[in-house]
Amino acid sequence: MSEQDIEILRQQVNNLTNSHRQSPDFETAVALYKSRCELAEQLTGRAETPYKIWPPANIPDLFADKKTVIPEVTASELTPELALSAIVHHSCIMVRGMFDRETALSMVDDAWSVLTPMLDGSYDSKGSYPDEIWPKFGPCRGMRKNAMNEKSLLIGDSPELTFRVLEAFGKSGLTRLVSSLFGEQPALLWSKWGFRHVPPETVKMIRDTGLSPWHQDGTFMGTEIRVINAWISLCDCGRDAPGMHILPKKVGPVKTGTGNAARHDVVGEDMVAALSADNPVYAPEFHIGDVLLFDKYLLHRTQPYNEQMVNTRYAIESWFAAPSNYHASPLHGMYPVIAC
Repeated sequence: MSEQDIEILRQQVNNLTNSHRQSPDFETAVALYKSRCELAEQLTGRAETPYKIWPPANIPDLFADKKTVIPEVTASELTPELALSAIVHHSCIMVRGMFDRETALSMVDDAWSVLTPMLDGSYDSKGSYPDEIWPKFGPCRGMRKNAMNEKSLLIGDSPELTFRVLEAFGKSGLTRLVSSLFGEQPALLWSKWGFRHVPPETVKMIRDTGLSPWHQDGTFMGTEIRVINAWISLCDCGRDAPGMHILPKKVGPVKTGTGNAARHDVVGEDMVAALSADNPVYAPEFHIGDVLLFDKYLLHRTQPYNEQMVNTRYAIESWFAAPSNYHASPLHGMYPVIAC
C-alpha cells in the first residue's frame, strides 16, 4: 500500500468517525473499527517517524528538583516536553484532572453497558467481536474470557465502546499527547487496553494468599518496542479504594522469580526492598480523571489491602505503541493493534 493509499485510509477513518458522531449506527461503528484495524496494520513497520532512536537522546530532566515524589502536573500545565522528560528520567508522570468527572463517569457507564450483558450471557455481538471483524484477532479470543473472569473488559471487544473511549481520549488531549511523544500516529495494543474493575475483596484475597504481584508490564514486549501506558483513574482511589504501589525511580528490567515471588514472571519482595532502599515505595492518591503515564519498566503493583478499603476501583489501562517499529517486537503477530 502506498503512502497515498494510507492517507485515503486515514480519511476513511475520519469520515466514518464524523458520520458516527452525527448519527450513531451499528454498521458504521463496525466499519470504523475495521478501518482502524486496517490502518494500524498498514502503519506497522511503515509509519514515518522523526526518531531513529526513542526516546531521543539528550532529553533534559525538567523535574530534577521536583517537589513531589514523582513528577506531577495539572492537565493545564502538561506539555509533550514535560511528559517526555518525566518518562525518560523518572519512568512516569502524574497528570491531575486530565479527564473531567463527567467524562470519567461516562466511561464507567459505557463499559458496564457492555460488560453486564457479557457476564449474564445476554450479550449479542451481532458479529462485531474483533475476531469476527478482523481475522488476526482470532488468537486473542481466550483473553476475553480471562478478562471477564475478573469482571473486567477489553475495550476493543466492542466497536461502539472503542468509538466512545477514543472520543474521550481525543477530547482530553491524550491521543494528541501520545502522538507528539512518539512523533507519529499511535495505536493501542488490543490486549492491553482494558476497563479494570478491582473490588476490595480482590486485594484482600491477594493479601491473604501471600502473593507479591510486583511487575513491570513491558518486560515481555521486547527492547525495541516504543510504548507508553496511560493508566486512567475513573474514581478516587488510593485510600478507600485500591490504588497502586510504585517504585518512584528509573530502573531497567528487574530480575523476576526471586525471593517470595508468587510466579516466575513477577518481582519478589527481596528485589523491591533492595531497589527501594533509597526511594521508598510510593502509594499515590488518585482522584477521578487523573492519569498516570508510564514506561514499560515502571515497577508497580496493586495497592495491598487495608481496612479503609471499602470501595471498588475503576480504571482504564491503555498501552499505546508506535506503529513504526511495532514489527520489531515479539508482540507483533500475537497482539493486534487498533489505530487511534
